[in-house]
Amino acid sequence: MIVIFVPTSSFAFEEQDYTEEKYNNQFNNEYEITSMEELKQEIETANENDDVSKAEAKEILSEVEPEVMKEYIEFVDETVSTEVNNSEPDKVMYDSVCDKSTEIYYIDVDGLSKAELTITDQEEQTPIQKQVSIIKETVCPSVYAATNGERKWKYYNKDGSKKARYFTAKYKRYVGAGYGVFCTENHYYVSSSGIQER
Repeated sequence: MIVIFVPTSSFAFEEQDYTEEKYNNQFNNEYEITSMEELKQEIETANENDDVSKAEAKEILSEVEPEVMKEYIEFVDETVSTEVNNSEPDKVMYDSVCDKSTEIYYIDVDGLSKAELTITDQEEQTPIQKQVSIIKETVCPSVYAATNGERKWKYYNKDGSKKARYFTAKYKRYVGAGYGVFCTENHYYVSSSGIQER
C-alpha cells in the first residue's frame, strides 16, 4: 500500500467591498468628510434610530480627513470635561477597609462617541499593613483632613505623621468601534499639616 501526502492550505478571505471610490480614498487620501460640520451631519444621519452600528461607525471614520478627526477628538474631550465638571458621578463607592473612594462618570457624547472616567483615591498599604490598620481602627478612631473644599476625606495618623496615599484617574474614550485608555497616577502624603506631593 502506497500512501501519498499532499500538503494543502486553506485561506479565509474577509469579504471586502472594493469600489473605485473606496480604492481612491484608501490610496490617494481623498476624504469625503472635510469639516466638523460634515462629520456632525454624518453622525446625526447615522444616529437617527439612536444606534450607530459598528459598520456605520467604521464607514464614517474611514471617510474623515485626519485634521477633522483631530478636531473631533478635541471636541469629544472638551464635551466630557464639561459634563464631568457640571454633573455628579454616576456611581460612587467607598471601601472603608482600604480607605478607598471611587467615582465613575459615564458620558454619551453623540452617536459615535462616549467616555468613561474612573477616579480613585486610596491608602497605599501592603496587605499586612491593611490588617494592622483594621485592628488599629477598632482601638483608636480615625482622624480625617480635607483641603481646598475637596469632597474626598483622607485618613491620616492621629499622631500627625504622614500617611502615604495615591490618586488615580482612568479615562476611556470610545470613538466608533475602537477606544483608547489614558491613565494617570499621583502619589502623595497626607498629614495634620496638609497634603504633600511625593
